[in-house]
Amino acid sequence: MNEENLFSPPDHDEPRPLRSQNKSEEDDADTWQIVEPLYRAAGWLRIIGILFLIFSLFGIVESIQNTNVIALIIVAFPLWAGFSLIHGSKQIQEAYRLGKRRVFRDAADKVRKSAIISAWIMVAYIVLLALLMYAFPGVF
Repeated sequence: MNEENLFSPPDHDEPRPLRSQNKSEEDDADTWQIVEPLYRAAGWLRIIGILFLIFSLFGIVESIQNTNVIALIIVAFPLWAGFSLIHGSKQIQEAYRLGKRRVFRDAADKVRKSAIISAWIMVAYIVLLALLMYAFPGVF
């Protein structure tokens, strides 16, 4: 088994793209070929989205227990990223199945938003860690 097939479904299980009966200007025969790399990763995008949701749920429980409104607002960002990734992965699968360019653009926009949110979350964590290391030098 080669590495390419390790994380992708077997060829016979992959759904074939449908061709729409009503061709519009947004329909493109090559759209499914453009979407295919993301289609193969749609399951992984969904898993990352679910992990964001789980992370957010732990943060929500912690911020409610400590009645910390600021932490509750901060936890909303991974929640938003998780929902965007999950919805984007579903749209990627739909774009691959239907061959609609507009659906793919919407899906790519959702994945883009979640990547930007993820980057800002990581930057915030690094800044917070640096501040904690400066404030408590003996602990780290």
